[in-house]
Amino acid sequence: RAVDAAELCFASGLLDEAAEYFLEGDEIVRAAEIRHGQGRHVESAELYLKAGRPETAARIFADQQDWPRSAAAYFEAGNFSVAGEMFEKANEFRKAADCYARSEIPRQAASAYARCGDWRRAAECLEEAIREGLSGVGHGDPQRRADLRKLVLRAGELFQKAELPDRAEAVLTLGGAWAAAAEVALRGGR
Repeated sequence: RAVDAAELCFASGLLDEAAEYFLEGDEIVRAAEIRHGQGRHVESAELYLKAGRPETAARIFADQQDWPRSAAAYFEAGNFSVAGEMFEKANEFRKAADCYARSEIPRQAASAYARCGDWRRAAECLEEAIREGLSGVGHGDPQRRADLRKLVLRAGELFQKAELPDRAEAVLTLGGAWAAAAEVALRGGR
């Protein structure tokens, strides 16, 4: 049997042969462990992917600073928030934003959408965060109010960049930024 041969090779220190026999015996994870122990990290990660262990592969790719492959593996594993971080490190901001949105992390999604120039989506994500902030406990806290005000003003700015002045005015009004909402209305001739 291939696995028995692999174990014998492993016990004898014949690691390359052991890994090959483990692969032949469909013990892919054992082969991946050997490759990792040999410092053959990328090969190890690829074997973990083949074995259906994308989270392990993603960590190894991240350790090797292979951000795109790490992001793809985290995405495959369903860990969208970490996939978003890896996509950001790979300068793939649209994919990062989509992952953050899927993970219901609107502030990070907004930041990533803004970095790829999707002003409307960025503003919509901030609007979501604003609505959550307005409905949440503790919105009377001065620091939280100040943070919320910054989000409101930023969302208004982004809706204006997206050439959606009505949405800008609405989000500014929602957040109590009356003066800024009035300025947008005046520029729009209202």
